[in-house]
Amino acid sequence: MKKDICFDFSIAVERRNTASMKWDKYKGRDIIPLWVADMDFCSPPVITEALHQRIDHGVFGYTIAPESLKNVVAERLQTDYGWAGVPAFSDRACKFPTQHHQSTPCGKRQSLDL
Repeated sequence: MKKDICFDFSIAVERRNTASMKWDKYKGRDIIPLWVADMDFCSPPVITEALHQRIDHGVFGYTIAPESLKNVVAERLQTDYGWAGVPAFSDRACKFPTQHHQSTPCGKRQSLDL
């Protein structure tokens, strides 16, 4: 699998009328939704290939975060927030969004002060 990190983001995908909350929510209104987490581009091939490998494997259980992921998370926390000595926390940091989502009562939004 070629891990090409470059990707052509000049090719937009038409998402109207595809059950896209981002676009269908404002259907018929003069609004251009500029959501950050809902992109109008195809995922890079390296991501879709990794997903296909996991799908072909056929088992979707809990996994142990590889050391390379822990290191990347620790590096980003150091670079972006100045947090040093985080590697022991990295395994939990990689799972944090899922765990927080599961522990948040439905319908309530909570801010995260880390």
